[in-house]
This record gives sequence, C-alpha cells and structure tokens, in this order.
Amino acid sequence: MWPPECGLQSVNKVNIDHARQTTHDLQEAITRQTAHDLQEAITRQTTHDLQEAITRQTTHDLQEAITRQTTHDLQEGITKAHHEHVVLR
Repeated sequence: MWPPECGLQSVNKVNIDHARQTTHDLQEAITRQTAHDLQEAITRQTTHDLQEAITRQTTHDLQEAITRQTTHDLQEGITKAHHEHVVLR
C-alpha cells in the first residue's frame, strides 16, 4: 500500500492544479471584462467629445452664416433706402 503521505501529495497536487486553473480563468475573465469596460468608456467619451465638437462647430457656422446674411440684408436695405431717398428728392 501507499504511504498516507502519497495520497496527500496527490490531493495537494490536484488542489494546486485546480487553484492555478482557477487563477488563470479569473485573470482571463478580469482581463476580458476590463478590456470591455475600457472600450465602452472610450466609446462613450469619444462620442461625447465628437458631439460637443460638432455642436460647437455647427453653432459657430450658424452664427457666421446668420451674421453674413444679416449684414448683407442690412446693407441691401440701407442701399435701397438711400437710393429711394435720392430718387424722391
């Protein structure tokens, strides 16, 4: 028969192998979850940053277009009023 220590060594080896596999599996799961969480966070932040940049640029472009159109309309109105005033004299 085997000495009792041999049985314990086998059990210990199985326990150690199981612990190693469990540790490996946990590390893989944590790595996958962390990578997933980081990708989600980066996507959210990037989307937010892009939305802010687009909003700023659109607002800027609209302000410029409104200013140009208003200036143009005012200049036309002034020119027309001046022309009508001169013609009426």
